[in-house]
Amino acid sequence: MKLKQLFNVIFLSFFFLFVTFSLAQAQEARKLTDKKWKFDLVEIVKEMNSSALVLDSLTENAGTNSEKAHYQNLRNGLEAMWHFIPHIGSTTFEFKKNGTLVIVWEGKQITRGKWKLEGKTLTLHLSDEIEDVITINKLTDNKLVATTENDSSLRLVSME
Repeated sequence: MKLKQLFNVIFLSFFFLFVTFSLAQAQEARKLTDKKWKFDLVEIVKEMNSSALVLDSLTENAGTNSEKAHYQNLRNGLEAMWHFIPHIGSTTFEFKKNGTLVIVWEGKQITRGKWKLEGKTLTLHLSDEIEDVITINKLTDNKLVATTENDSSLRLVSME
């Protein structure tokens, strides 16, 4: 009889652990849904300015002309990215409760995909060929800070 009671206690413990985990997951997912998100331009500009300073320093201290050219090319690429800031700023992401992801660029829907949140991993299925796996570092009701598979920073803020 005691073995059966022990089994019941273990089963109930796992059941409550599963329910608690499921509720926590649902709460995290609710932070993403029912609102539109946009890129955090303030943080993007800060990161770009910081990167520009680093590249300037690396270019200045490069030992060979080849190294200087390499860092200068990276700096030129960064300069070209500044032209995309207005476009990036108009991009919105909407995570629907049914698992649908809608991305709008300059007022036009460009992607309708799927999203799934498991723990700190946010998976975006944008098409049959494109799947992005994002690690969430911080998620609040109005801010998402994450890292993409290629270690790029992703910062979104809620528009609502």
